Formats: sequence, C-alpha cells, structure tokens
Amino acid sequence: MKLLDPLNRTTTQMILEEVQQLIALAELYEKKYQYFEALLRYQQARDCTLYVDSDPKITILYEQIDNLQWHKINDKINELEILIELERLQKSKLDAQAKSEKIIQLKQQAWSLFEKTFQRGKFYTENDMEIKNHCLRIYEKVKAESLKCLSN
Repeated sequence: MKLLDPLNRTTTQMILEEVQQLIALAELYEKKYQYFEALLRYQQARDCTLYVDSDPKITILYEQIDNLQWHKINDKINELEILIELERLQKSKLDAQAKSEKIIQLKQQAWSLFEKTFQRGKFYTENDMEIKNHCLRIYEKVKAESLKCLSN
C-alpha cells in the first residue's frame, strides 16, 4: 500500500476503503459489460497498492492488502484487456480468417493468464478449488466472448 507513514492507521484504513470502493465499482462496470470503464477502475486500485513478491529485492513494510490485492487486481486488468480486445475484434471489419487467428491469440493469452493465476493462487486463498474455478471462469468468459465474435 502506498503510504509514507506506516504507523498512521487512519490513512491505511482510508486507502483500504478506496481500493475496495474502486474494486466494487469496477465489478459493477464489468457486470454491465463496460470493460474499459472497469479496466480504468482496476488500474486506479492497483495504483493504491504495491507489488509484493516472495523474494523482494528491497525490504519494504507492506500491508496485508498488498499481499491480497495487487496480483488479483493485475490479473483482472489483464483479463479485461483481453475482453476489450475481443469487443474491438467483434466490431472490426476483418475477414473471418483474420478474426479467427486473432481469437486464437486471445485464447492463448487467456490460458496463460489462467495458468499464471493458478500458480499464484496463494495470494487469493488457500482453497485450490476456488482458485481453479476462478481461473476457469476467466477462460470460459473469454471463450464465450470469442464465440460471440466469430458468429458475427
């Protein structure tokens, strides 16, 4: 969490609330298929947190929200970028062959995101089935959007 004074719990709480509000707003936009707006909100939420890895190069004091949220938000941003690209593809005037090739690339991106998210599951929860289901939902969403795109 980006915070100059880690002992200031009031500021920590305010940042946590801001991140949660941004994520809730992003999820709302996502349900309305407004992927670009959702992407912007997730990017704003990511800017409030810091990257936390298992082998940090420098020692930093980080909040639990960083451990729980940064990777999750970043994966969500990657997912939305794929869905936005699918929407653009759906509206494009490309021929069927070019669309098909682009969709294959997007499915590969989605699968790569699936694998990366599953490997990093410890950041989300200890329950492997929950992680696997989350990843499968991402992939299935991209797959469904790509089928919709091909049918147009």
